[in-house]
Amino acid sequence: MRTSIAAVISVSFAGIAGAQAPPDYGFDFVTIGDVGNAAYNGFDGDGRIAGRGSVGYEYRISRTEIRTEQYLEFMNVLGRLDPLRAEFTAPTSWGAFGFIRGDGTVGFELDTGLADAADIPVYGIPWRNAALYVNWLHNDKAETREALNNGAYDASTFFTDPDNPPNLLDQTSRNPDARYWIPSLDEWLKAAHYDPNRNGVGEGGWWQYPNGTDEPLQEGLPGEPGAQTSYQLDLPNFDERSIPVGAYPDTQSPWGLLDVSGGATEWTETWLPDDRFQTDRVWMGSLAGPEPFAGSGVNQDILWRFGTERPNALAGFEGLRVASAIPGPASVSLLGIVVAAGGTRRRR
Repeated sequence: MRTSIAAVISVSFAGIAGAQAPPDYGFDFVTIGDVGNAAYNGFDGDGRIAGRGSVGYEYRISRTEIRTEQYLEFMNVLGRLDPLRAEFTAPTSWGAFGFIRGDGTVGFELDTGLADAADIPVYGIPWRNAALYVNWLHNDKAETREALNNGAYDASTFFTDPDNPPNLLDQTSRNPDARYWIPSLDEWLKAAHYDPNRNGVGEGGWWQYPNGTDEPLQEGLPGEPGAQTSYQLDLPNFDERSIPVGAYPDTQSPWGLLDVSGGATEWTETWLPDDRFQTDRVWMGSLAGPEPFAGSGVNQDILWRFGTERPNALAGFEGLRVASAIPGPASVSLLGIVVAAGGTRRRR
């Protein structure tokens, strides 16, 4: 009998360990619930958003885009393991700069000449680098090539189809056991625009803008009366891109996400919907500064802040909001087994 109890305890603890939420790593994750919510069914002239946004499970997503300090640690690991890649895929804009070490590896450090450098959002992360980043998180930030090359996404798939050059063979979606990943289009839309109490308590619905309203956000400097976003904010020397994450704390999605408007645009793992070939990944969200996309109009709502880019592109202004797993119900039941088993051995 002792052997059976010990076996139950051993198996239970192993199950709990596997089901525990991954470390936060300073991301301030928000849990997105209301499982099985209704998809967006409003106007969509391009047919890209309607029918999307329903998610049948709980997940976590970071309250803000990744900060320079969080990406700096990864880039220094990448710079030691793959100097050429690190040199040519460094962010377009962030609060750090790179240099070549004496041994030929690439290093990065905070730009002390910038205020709040550690908290400046990261602009210009190639999609494939974003995949390596979440792989690295999945593997407990191990400083090995293996930790970068698999976990959430298998980097060995990052190739062009030789039989059809426009098509990319990149893994379509994360591995089932991923602990961190690039959000899907549905996950991103739900976290940014869906409100579980839109039409009353427990009556969910969708807002056009990422602050729980159907009214455009007002640009302005943080702290100015009425200022809600850095989108369309035009400062000398592109200083709008040096505004730290969370600088507009009163502008939140219904789930509490910050900087959905402004900061960097944000990658998803989803391919361009209805695309015949895998060529472009979807990004969402409005960029800090004046509207850079000719013909798209000055807007930032659920429809118009949709864009795509090839995942092997080296330059851009895409950033990342990390998604993550949460404990499953199994962890609770297993904990109960352990407590029950322990109760047969002790008395209080």
